[in-house]
This record gives sequence, structure tokens and C-alpha cells, in this order.
Amino acid sequence: MMEPKKKLGSAENPAEVEASPEQLDLRLIEDGVLAVRGMLIEVPEKPTPATSLEQAKEVMGENFFGPKDASDQMPSLPFSVDDLERAKELDQLLIYRASTGPHGQALTMQNLPRLVRGSVPGSQENLLYDESLDQPVGRRKEPWYSEEQFFTGDSPRTGWVLQSRGLIPNSTDKNDLEQTQALATYLEQVFAGREMPAIFQAAIAEFDQEKNKIRELLDSSIVAFCDMAITRLSSLQLTQLLRRSPVEAFNDLLLVWQNTGIRLMEKVFERTNVPTSNGRRVAVGGFGGWIPNSGVVVGEWDSIAPGPDHGVSFCRYQ
Repeated sequence: MMEPKKKLGSAENPAEVEASPEQLDLRLIEDGVLAVRGMLIEVPEKPTPATSLEQAKEVMGENFFGPKDASDQMPSLPFSVDDLERAKELDQLLIYRASTGPHGQALTMQNLPRLVRGSVPGSQENLLYDESLDQPVGRRKEPWYSEEQFFTGDSPRTGWVLQSRGLIPNSTDKNDLEQTQALATYLEQVFAGREMPAIFQAAIAEFDQEKNKIRELLDSSIVAFCDMAITRLSSLQLTQLLRRSPVEAFNDLLLVWQNTGIRLMEKVFERTNVPTSNGRRVAVGGFGGWIPNSGVVVGEWDSIAPGPDHGVSFCRYQ
């Protein structure tokens, strides 16, 4: 028997909206309605005031990492001057990410070291840590991630992003669920005293609805249940909206180093929004922090286990 449609009130408009159970996901659907599990929120159309490239440079100063001049192909800045001023207060970076290089080559983690090294005259930097150096001569093999999709196929999402310089406060020594809570708390700080966009409100609402179920799965210590928890955490909109992918983290670390000589994330690691093929979470960091010129370390970390040097960064595309 087919389930009947549910009538759910809008968060800002008491008018009821019909939705079938399969629609109750967090996603933008027709007619400007944002669906969250168990609730529909009408998204008011509030266009962001246009911000010019010159305004962005002036506000962000040394935290600006974008092209000198705008082009017709470049997306417009999605952030208001108020957004940028708040970002600067929090020491966030304004970064323009591209998915392809100047000759159309995909900016994958596999391709980036060669392309970046070639743009820095005389550079002999190892931009990715060579894991084979940890193995005895004669038994050296390819890195564990050499055939993973995130390494060979994924490119950064094209567009402007506000990115924390490093890990956000209170995100280390926590498991994946607790780090997601730290992201939600940080997001509220970003919009303190201002209206939070509906898409972020909905992401927090989804997390609040799911976190107790996820905690129960994690606390069970049953492998199958823990795997389910990791899958749920990875699909959360807070994870997808506010965490970087491995290639985006790698791209940003190289971009800052290329332009300033500064190595961010030297002795810490960021849990990204991508799980490995065996269900653990990809972690990126350790940029030359232990071995000089050793490059960025790409690891995998159990989402359940906290780590004193493993945290999460903040990434905002809108």
C-alpha cells in the first residue's frame, strides 16, 4: 500500500505543503522549498548584495587568494561585504578554487604536485609525502591511496570559498560525531548577530535530528552499526556543505605555500568529507611538520577514534 503524502508546515509560513516520504531529504526541491527530514522550510529569495573583486581584496587583505582580475568565465562572489568582514575577524581565507588548470588539465591530487612545482622556479619540494620512504628498500610500493577515486579522479569544486586557516576551535581529540557538533557550533559563531541562511539552518536541523541515532550506533561498538554511523555522518549536509574534500584541502595548502611560502596544517590533520573505500575517513595535513620538505601527508583515520592532532576545518561556498 502506498504511503500517503504528509502535510508539513513551513518554518516561516503556516501554509501546509504536501510532500511524499521520499521527498523528506535535505535538498532544494521545486518552488524554493528546502526539504529536511520531517520538515519543509520555504527559502525566501534574498539575493546577496553584489561584492566586487576590489572590495573583496580590500576587506580580506593578505587573506585574499584569488586572481588579480575578474574574467567573464569566473563566478561572481557569493559573499556580501558583511560576510567578508566577519570572515576576516575569524581569520578565514577567501580562496578561488578551480577544477581545471590553464590548459584544461584536471586539478586532481595526482596532477597538482607536478603543476604547482612547475610554477615555482627552482623548486624541488616534495609536495606529497612519499610513503615508500617508510618502507625497506626492495619492498617499497605505491601509496595506499594511489587508486582511490579521491586521488585520481576528484577535482576541487569551482568557485569562491571562505575557508578557515586551520582547524576550527575545539575540534581535536573528538570523534567524527563530536567534530560535526563542533562544526555546527562554529557555524553559529560565524552568523552570530546575523540571520543564518536557510540552507545552513536546515543542515543544523538535520544534524540535531540525526545525532542521537548516530551516537547510539557508535556506542554499540558493533562493526556493522559503526559502519552505518560513518555512512550517515558522511551524508549529513553539515559534512557536505562545510568540510573540504581531500583534493580541496591539498589544493588550498599548496596555494597558500605557493603564494606566501607558509605551510599551513604542519602538525595537524583535517578529517575531510570523503570516506575511504574501506569506510575510514581521509585525513590531510602534516605539511612538512615533522620531516623538512616532506610534503603533505594523506592518511586514513577511524571516524570513531579521537586524535589529539586530528580535527576539522570550516569551508563555506555560499
